[in-house]
Amino acid sequence: LGSVMDRVSQTLLVDRLAIFVEAPEVPGQMRLARSMGVRVNEILDLSFLEPARPEFARGALFFESPRATRGVGDSVRRTLEVLDLNYFVPCRIREHTVAVLGLGKTVDGDFLSSDDVELVQTIAGYVAVALDNAQLYSSLEQKALEIARLKDFSENIVESLNVGVLAVDLGGIVESWNTRMEQLFGVSRQEAVGRQLSSLLPPELAGEITRRGDEEQITGIYKQRLQHQGKALTLNVSITPLVSKSGERIGRLLLFDDVTHRRRRS
Repeated sequence: LGSVMDRVSQTLLVDRLAIFVEAPEVPGQMRLARSMGVRVNEILDLSFLEPARPEFARGALFFESPRATRGVGDSVRRTLEVLDLNYFVPCRIREHTVAVLGLGKTVDGDFLSSDDVELVQTIAGYVAVALDNAQLYSSLEQKALEIARLKDFSENIVESLNVGVLAVDLGGIVESWNTRMEQLFGVSRQEAVGRQLSSLLPPELAGEITRRGDEEQITGIYKQRLQHQGKALTLNVSITPLVSKSGERIGRLLLFDDVTHRRRRS
């Protein structure tokens, strides 16, 4: 918006400009987004910038003397006096007004020529495209941030669990491996992700999990005893099919609960 105002100001020798954009919370209602040479210290009534105005359909809204405008309410007249702008040109894309470009007279006190107004109308079309793209980018960026926050939240939950959690794809390749898995099997996440699960677990446990690979329901391995890296472990393992939103099976989720000490106490 700042670039647009600088370019218009230099091209048309206009030192009073403003850009009004659609308020996101109230579609069709405009708010002052950027200005040059316009000082505003009060709430403005911008209802006169209603996109459905017949003047906008003809190309622009013109006030010869904002301070002597008739046929408008007192609050709108006060707004026009504060802004002291003569031209209001809609910025449209796909028949939708996303902004309004406001301009005053030239620095010499002259009104714009018809050629000048046509140029502003052309520029307004480019402004509409740029604003639409910027809003789309902002929306996508916000969604990406939201997804990242949800991902971090989910990972924090998984890391807080006192059970080993891993996910494998249909080929048995590890896609996630939490801290508890690192502690149980002495393999870091960096080493585990991307490798075959069978190469990371003791053979007897890997074989038992493989035999249950085609199960369509949740299944479990109860009190599996094994020796690993010089220590005796007793594990309960829960195996759950992972499915996509469309119901397609995409892998398995495995939970490893170390019950070694519980077995000893019993």
